[in-house]
Amino acid sequence: MRAADLIKRPPISCFPSTSLKEVIKIMRNNNVGSVMIVDGGKLLGIFTERDLVKALDEGAKLEEPISKYMNPSPITAKADESLESVVRKMLNNGLRHIPVVDSEGNVLGVISIKDIVETLYEGCNPP
Repeated sequence: MRAADLIKRPPISCFPSTSLKEVIKIMRNNNVGSVMIVDGGKLLGIFTERDLVKALDEGAKLEEPISKYMNPSPITAKADESLESVVRKMLNNGLRHIPVVDSEGNVLGVISIKDIVETLYEGCNPP
């Protein structure tokens, strides 16, 4: 199984200029723990629940752009990367979400720990 096979839905994304307040609404409305920050389809960063906690602890202003609070160097998975490699990256780096990109850096989706667990559970052919 490859990373691209684990993508369950289109990526939830926004522009770097989107306000922190709007990103929080996007996360809530889409029931996701991360948002990809993109421009022209290219991944510029990621903003996660952990980033939100850190931003609020540091006195973030809700009207400021998400570019101020995103992780500008997210660890990514290539579309053809193996499940084993993706899991290893996530475990070694303490990640709950990993963006999947194509060879040109375009965001294809995001894989969460939940996606991996669901995939493995389905593979067990539960009763």
